Amino acid sequence: MQRRRPRLLLVSPRHEFRNLWALKEMGRQMGRKVATTPLALPVLAALAPSTWEVRIVDEEMDEVPVRDSFDLVAFTTLSTNVERGYALARLFREAGIRVVMGGPYASTRTQEVLEHCDAVVVGEAEDLFGDLLSDVQNNRLQPVYQARSLPSPDRIPSPRWDLVDTRQVMALGVQVSRGCPHHCDFCLVHHLYGRRPRYRPLEAVLQEIRGLPGRFLSFVDDNLTARKDYARQLMAGLKPLEVQWSALASLEVTRDQDLLRDMAEAGCSSLVLGFESLTEEGLAEARKTQFRIDEYERAIEALHRAGIHCIGAFVLGFDSDGPEAYDAVREFARRNGLSYLMLNLLTVLEGTDLERRVTAEGRRIPLPPSFQNSLLPNKRGGRLPERETYDRFLDLLDHAYSWADLREKARRAFSFGGFRRAARVRPSLATKVSFSARLIRSYLLSRDPDKRGLFRDLYHMGRRGDVAMDQAAQFLMMAQGLRSYVDRLLARREELWGRYADALARVPPDAARPTRPGAGEAS
Repeated sequence: MQRRRPRLLLVSPRHEFRNLWALKEMGRQMGRKVATTPLALPVLAALAPSTWEVRIVDEEMDEVPVRDSFDLVAFTTLSTNVERGYALARLFREAGIRVVMGGPYASTRTQEVLEHCDAVVVGEAEDLFGDLLSDVQNNRLQPVYQARSLPSPDRIPSPRWDLVDTRQVMALGVQVSRGCPHHCDFCLVHHLYGRRPRYRPLEAVLQEIRGLPGRFLSFVDDNLTARKDYARQLMAGLKPLEVQWSALASLEVTRDQDLLRDMAEAGCSSLVLGFESLTEEGLAEARKTQFRIDEYERAIEALHRAGIHCIGAFVLGFDSDGPEAYDAVREFARRNGLSYLMLNLLTVLEGTDLERRVTAEGRRIPLPPSFQNSLLPNKRGGRLPERETYDRFLDLLDHAYSWADLREKARRAFSFGGFRRAARVRPSLATKVSFSARLIRSYLLSRDPDKRGLFRDLYHMGRRGDVAMDQAAQFLMMAQGLRSYVDRLLARREELWGRYADALARVPPDAARPTRPGAGEAS
């Protein structure tokens, strides 16, 4: 009799709160369920021996099969989805199925997470997952699996995208390196993955990309261009592949015009630059010592001249931030044609230097992990009370993504002429017709004069040759998706605050006491 293959289910639970740059609305604009899906799941699937039958479920795309039988269910966890993971884990464990959890939250709150599952993987899984699966088969599962050292990048496998319905995903994740040399106060990356970046063999990365079922990519590295020699070789390898991609990088890349040109020619459509703050006080709080504020405007212009959209990442809610900080970000974006803003409220995440500092000062608000979502404050003691911080942040999102601001910023960004080159990935004729009809209906039938004006402006710029028509169309699709998210968030404004206030009311009084009398009182 043939022995049954053990069954493994890999799950990313849905998120209670989604960040704007999850881009789910943008995915829907493009006819997909999601913009991206967690890379951890297909990587874990690739680590499983061929003797295992593996299934992947991203709950943002599909339902979790809680009634099916598995030998092991493995969850990847962030603060914004771990509570949903706990609920699902309980259902599986009640059915007698063993559950393991990993990911950033599990790696920093191991004992808490272990109360909800049978085992926890701490840190990277490449040197652990095979042993864990073997232990499951031999009924000797251990409570904690933690590597003694960071795994070699040679051990990172090509993801099992064959187990994902990639037709429902707008952009597929690719990882070149792990680790970050910087030590930003609010960031967990250098704690989890080390201060020395580890790079995968270049040919392994390129081979992986050649075999992908899609041409839209998202590099998930914290700084794709940290090693300039590697970055140049990567661009040379990408140029013949006809892909379009986005990535995160450091501001220093904008000083290298030759590399920027190579990146644009290799299909780079946008780069995230972590500006974080427009004040020296804010950068000092973040320990973001590698940037100079007087370089920001030049950096944005350099990207736009190269035909690469700058996604400017800012954090609001530093102790030094008053009302003027929110106004300054909006005005800075308008002045520099920064249409794409990645805005986050300062969030105290587990395992960060910020958490240790704020907790020692008695200023951390111990809210449930789902509230650690970059939308709601979880520390006291700044210049603004929690309600004003929340309101000013949502107002900034509303204003920065208003059609009036988007129209003005688009004209500025496209005026440099960098976007005259056609996009690298060209849709089919049927897709062009479908998207064009959708854009015309959405924009020209809008009641907002600036939304209609944005469409007309880009159309005329395209006719003059100032911007390629497909570049203009992609911008319009992105703008529609971003604004849709903001509208949905604003519609839930009071509901979200009410839930936050309820959770705040359950915090023990001594656990949320500010160190300075009267600082950060809730309103």
